[in-house]
Amino acid sequence: MQISRCDVIIFAPMNDLHAHAVITHLKHGGGTVALASLRHLIKNDALSIHGNHAYTSTLRVGDTHLELDRAKAIWWRRPENPLGRPDGNPETWFKHQEWQSFIFSLEAACASRWINLPSKQWFANRKALQMALANKLGLRTPATLMTNDATQVRQFRERFRRTIYKAMGETAHENTATRFLSDEDMARLDSLSNCPAIFQEFIDARFDIRVTVVGNRVFAVRIDSQSGQSTLDWRFDHSVAFELFELEPSIEASVLLLLRELGLTYGAIDMRQTPEGEYVFLEVNPAGQYLFAELLTGAPISEAMAQELLLGH
Repeated sequence: MQISRCDVIIFAPMNDLHAHAVITHLKHGGGTVALASLRHLIKNDALSIHGNHAYTSTLRVGDTHLELDRAKAIWWRRPENPLGRPDGNPETWFKHQEWQSFIFSLEAACASRWINLPSKQWFANRKALQMALANKLGLRTPATLMTNDATQVRQFRERFRRTIYKAMGETAHENTATRFLSDEDMARLDSLSNCPAIFQEFIDARFDIRVTVVGNRVFAVRIDSQSGQSTLDWRFDHSVAFELFELEPSIEASVLLLLRELGLTYGAIDMRQTPEGEYVFLEVNPAGQYLFAELLTGAPISEAMAQELLLGH
């Protein structure tokens, strides 16, 4: 058995472009790196947690064993349950839950620096928590309703005639569009009891802002979303202008503090600036995409991530 050490371990799909962009910068900086896909754990690789009084963990990639504690940092980029999404089969569901329990035990058996800790990343995805903290820090957020009660939605729409809705958590698709709540949607509201949703007042925009935070570095990009074909959700139209943008110092300070409160080192934040010039916080994605912003503006986000990972403890 060969015991090896590397500076950085990245958990992500093997074809993840963000991971490969950071790997390039890690190698240019003289760092060593291992890319591990959790999907490979049921094929060629394996994870183990060892413990008696103290707990450690190892990752086997082929014939090579990596002690996770010896890495300077672990990037919990976009891990996946090795089995994918569970179906209705009881055995599949049991295996899925066992993998989840095992994977979320990993951070207790690895004292390396995490970006981000799995538990913090999971918890920070909660939309109500994000907005409550943003409000506490002085950021404006949209009026919001999370519910499976159709009556509450009807009352909310009476207050905000232009209401939008979107997914609260992860979906089977890479991007699930934000949509206006239409009259047709209102007609089928009774089915809401089966699955809650998030509803918000529509925030009129001068432009959208994507803020990517890596450690203490903030990369803000101004998106001229209102000039394109997808004014409500800029993710579906990258033909509009993307340019580097300087946040007001107070807003930048609030953004950094928000991530610290959430326990995150990395996060991708969506904001809007209203026609009156007010900043409105929409959400933060603890594992959000940033490569489009880097490619369209030249923002050195991958390099910043590589530097942050090499800092170690």
